[in-house]
Amino acid sequence: MFIPRSIIELFCLVGIVTMLGFIYNNILRSYEPILMSEGHDALKRKVSIQLDLIIYAITIILSLYCGLRTSFNDTWIYMSNFINLDTSLSSVDLSISENPGFTLLQIFIKRFISDNPQWLILICATITIYLNIQFIKEYSINVGASVFLYMTSCVYMFGFAAVKQTLATALMMIAFTFAVEKKWIRFYMIFVVAVSIHAYAFVFVVTPFFVRSAWGKWSYTVLFGSVTIGVLFNSFIGVFLKILGAINDSYSADLLVGDGVSLYRVVVFFVPVGLSWLCRSYVKKQNDRMLNLCCNFSLIGFAFMFIALFGNPVLFGRMGNYFLPFSLVTVCYMVFRCTKKTNRYVMVLIMGAAYLVYFYTYFKIYIDAGWDDFFHHASIMDLFK
Repeated sequence: MFIPRSIIELFCLVGIVTMLGFIYNNILRSYEPILMSEGHDALKRKVSIQLDLIIYAITIILSLYCGLRTSFNDTWIYMSNFINLDTSLSSVDLSISENPGFTLLQIFIKRFISDNPQWLILICATITIYLNIQFIKEYSINVGASVFLYMTSCVYMFGFAAVKQTLATALMMIAFTFAVEKKWIRFYMIFVVAVSIHAYAFVFVVTPFFVRSAWGKWSYTVLFGSVTIGVLFNSFIGVFLKILGAINDSYSADLLVGDGVSLYRVVVFFVPVGLSWLCRSYVKKQNDRMLNLCCNFSLIGFAFMFIALFGNPVLFGRMGNYFLPFSLVTVCYMVFRCTKKTNRYVMVLIMGAAYLVYFYTYFKIYIDAGWDDFFHHASIMDLFK
């Protein structure tokens, strides 16, 4: 069977960063009693440096592979737009649909760093991946498993195609901390910046309603609402057009209708939702704002993806992708805290195999087309040409 070289590279990449993630787990587990106790300051600093080096290694490896690409999906469009960018501030269109925050970022890079478009791709990739991995480090109870899911659920790969959206999502991971602490002024300050980079980040405006307990009335309202909208999709087209019109996005009724996303993709989004529902008693007992928000965000992501079964897969699917990174925390929490140890290993094996299959099918269109190399990369030296 023909397997493109890029697929082999990606599976090797998954193996390398996952291995580093589990090394992080082992070091943390070995020294956790010391890190949690008083004293041992010198040893604590040494261990902290080791852990940080692993996190930075994961970030650098993933950033270089993503940031040095010269092809794949819309990469060439971003690079072309950067080359033709007018760097005068008077040229910036402040309309929300024109992503003024992203335009200003490009102007800054072109004026003060380099007019080489590869720097735009690398800087955006580095910021996004750094914030993603820091989020995993801060909130996941199993860094190795979350890094594996980050790769195989295609959160990482989504950044190759949707630079603005993944950058906006990464910024919302900073805002996530303020949401957990209910510091709403700071949350919405970052929210405004994220929306200026990609308008669809406005979906996070509902965050205050979902800090409360998971699987409460708001959760069931979202679930029931998404099923209703999906089944009666054509009846809601007018509502969608009004919402999109409010952010000056030009979608017609015909464009809202499509073949829908694959069922397999919907199942991947359902996994954290199904697990959190099965463990809902445990989740409610914990009454942890962070966990509640991750569970609820996972549910919102599934809701959009379910609607995408019936409508435009790009529009609704990408809306769902905004919430996919939060499922990395949800899944690990449910598997490693809410399941019995005897069942955990079987579940990990099944889920690991299933996510690897999903990761492979993400690129099946290229495999079927017989492409040998759908990623092309520049060298580090090319950055300075």
